[in-house]
Amino acid sequence: MMMTAVQDLTIGFIGLGKMNGAILQGLLNAKIKSDKLWGVASSSEDAQKKTDEFGIRVYGPKEYAKELSKTEFIFLGVKPHKVADALAAFKQQLALEPLKKGLTLVSIAAGVQLETLQKTLEIPLPMVRVMPNLGVAVGHGVSTLTSNALVDKEHEKVLITLLKKLGCCEVLPENLFDAATGLVGSGPAYVLLIIEALIDAAVHSGIPRAMAKQMVPQLLIGTSLLLEQSGLHPAQLRDNVVTPAGTTAEGLSVLEAAGVRSAIDEAVQAAIARAKVLG
Repeated sequence: MMMTAVQDLTIGFIGLGKMNGAILQGLLNAKIKSDKLWGVASSSEDAQKKTDEFGIRVYGPKEYAKELSKTEFIFLGVKPHKVADALAAFKQQLALEPLKKGLTLVSIAAGVQLETLQKTLEIPLPMVRVMPNLGVAVGHGVSTLTSNALVDKEHEKVLITLLKKLGCCEVLPENLFDAATGLVGSGPAYVLLIIEALIDAAVHSGIPRAMAKQMVPQLLIGTSLLLEQSGLHPAQLRDNVVTPAGTTAEGLSVLEAAGVRSAIDEAVQAAIARAKVLG
């Protein structure tokens, strides 16, 4: 099929919770026109609230069939245990209007495999799984992507281009998607815990909290950019900070003794195990 320009895409969102809301906000920030975006809320009453919040067309769960003939991608952003109900409503809407050729369902539901989505929908449809994180809202997210056999490769490239407007996007085999969930999807919470701990440590040391809240996020942003632009391994870059018998070496020895490295690994593995259960 012909490559469609990103700005010409019509994109729908079934569910406008935190993650789909973050993707939507990221697209609005990336100057995707609001009249090209539409959403589905949990009820007709909630639809008006979401319309006011995002400034796009928002429908109730049984009211959006007319959008299907002009839509390229629909992001399914509901909790895993609500996927079956959302797909049942989606199937009803599919029966009411002709679909645009290549209409692709993009699921961000943690743990729910493409095969499960297909069996639940009972209609052959191009489907993609994406695991994003909240950074997509500000254009610095991480997304992973895998597709079923019905997805046209050119259409997949368009979706990747779209997601790259929200940060980086990597294609992974589906057997690594639970790992992506534990790392990419849950990762912001781990980083925020570290940020919170550093802020609290600063306050404990006498630095005003308001000042610490400015300093610590910039500390992480600057370090991340330095790592990305240097191309060095984190350990190599860390060596530039650590002076023998200095303050940083002393602090690092405490972190290693406390098992911070292994605790982070255990956290990621626990999240991966939970993702497998959700599926």
